[in-house]
Amino acid sequence: MALSVEDSSTTALSVEDRSTTALSVEDCPATALDGLTLLRDAAFESSAAWWRLVADTAMPDGSRARFVLVRRDGIPLLLLPLRRDRGRAGASGLTTPYTC
Repeated sequence: MALSVEDSSTTALSVEDRSTTALSVEDCPATALDGLTLLRDAAFESSAAWWRLVADTAMPDGSRARFVLVRRDGIPLLLLPLRRDRGRAGASGLTTPYTC
């Protein structure tokens, strides 16, 4: 499977999947993460609550959090947290500095 994110007025996602299963890709806001089985048993720093907190409080001015959700046969398979910056092409990984 190959996944690419291209910059335009909206996020364009292209997926190449050589298997015979149905694969779908969604561009989701943080509010759409609740109830995902993929995050149900995750540690707090990987949970839907964590990503909502990051999206609500830790984004630089002019940035927004986006989440690419890949499903195979309707089952969540991969969640890719991204940051889109106003005025910049593309997206970058959504990470936050924290101490242990």
